[in-house]
Amino acid sequence: MPVLCGSFHGDLSKGNRPTDIPGVSSLLSVLRDTAEEKASQTLCVAGVDFSHIGPKFGHRESAGALLPDARACDQALIGAACRGDVVGFWAESKRVRNRTNVCGFSALASLLEIIGPARGVLLDYEFWSDEPARSAVSYAAIVFERRPASAS
Repeated sequence: MPVLCGSFHGDLSKGNRPTDIPGVSSLLSVLRDTAEEKASQTLCVAGVDFSHIGPKFGHRESAGALLPDARACDQALIGAACRGDVVGFWAESKRVRNRTNVCGFSALASLLEIIGPARGVLLDYEFWSDEPARSAVSYAAIVFERRPASAS
């Protein structure tokens, strides 16, 4: 079942996680219940990017100048996601005010709510560069393994 996530960036100050957004909590609850009920038949996939940097994405600076900051922001988000820490994931995005245009934030935050207690393993992380536009996009591959509720 495909689910399209709109941006939560306007809701960052309203709570500490996606379930604090009115209307979102009930949808995530249904998706979580369905994933738990059909655990052996369920594969959750978030097809998203991380940072979008450079003039093509509204920055004055080139991607090369923004790369260290984008990498640090991405690594903090990836670390929180791999720990299964949805509150930490949300807090990091709130802290940086989406200055690196992480379009996958809402989908990843929702995924963390749906899969519940989980541990992620980062498989790969890279930047794709658009040299003529002096811009770049980062992306990662992470696999999550659900933990039993008692292991949280």
